[in-house]
Amino acid sequence: MEILWMIIFILIGTVAGALQAIGNRRWDAYIRAREDYDEDVDGKMTKKQKAEFQARKEAEAKLTWMPAKDVIKERPGRFVACLILGAAGAVTLSVCYGVNAATWTLLAFFTVLILIAMIDLDTMEIPFSLNLVILGLGLLSLLTFQGTTPFSEITILNRVIGMFCIAGPMFLINLFISGAFGGGDVKMMLAAGFLLGWKMIVAGFFMGAIVGGAVGITVMVRKKKGGKEHIPFGPSLCVGMALAVTFGTQMIDWYIDILKKSMGQ
Repeated sequence: MEILWMIIFILIGTVAGALQAIGNRRWDAYIRAREDYDEDVDGKMTKKQKAEFQARKEAEAKLTWMPAKDVIKERPGRFVACLILGAAGAVTLSVCYGVNAATWTLLAFFTVLILIAMIDLDTMEIPFSLNLVILGLGLLSLLTFQGTTPFSEITILNRVIGMFCIAGPMFLINLFISGAFGGGDVKMMLAAGFLLGWKMIVAGFFMGAIVGGAVGITVMVRKKKGGKEHIPFGPSLCVGMALAVTFGTQMIDWYIDILKKSMGQ
């Protein structure tokens, strides 16, 4: 029976990966089709450049419902990567939490996280509708997390604190440092905080910060981006939250135990 369920999770994860790849390309097209001229270069663009820009927008608008076979043909490497990530995520969750409603909810969350990460990498934007999906999964988890450790321990108060303990400071930092975090990043952490509770969202943020720092250093060392260019933080946050779901609670509990011992409690 365990082998059968493993095969089922692999198949479902693979299907989820295919949907991610197709959704990624279509969302990219939708976002690019409504892009405005960049303020910084608008005054420097010639009529020819503006016409080319407009032509690209119109071409992308026709791809918002790009057929699956065309997506595979255009992005074969990414399509395969999505299949692998989807299957790996499904298997990992099934091993960690077994076959239950919580696992299916988390698999849906993983699927959305991977989709958000790819869209943010491509367009520097996180669709608001996907953040609403995460919030919807949070509402669903009020039912599906019951009876599954450690998720059954996430109370309503825990969720409310989770919504604001990371998103709140991110929002405040943006008030003083323009562009420190993207608005989509803040909304994503707000929605995910309700789904995961404060322990996992805190763990996810700090793991994401470590991943983001490593990515930033690597990019600068390789000189693929100049120091003034923006590196999207959303994908790193997505990786951090995915890691937090698997062992974030244990990490936070371990850290709290260390603090208690250091204080002699």
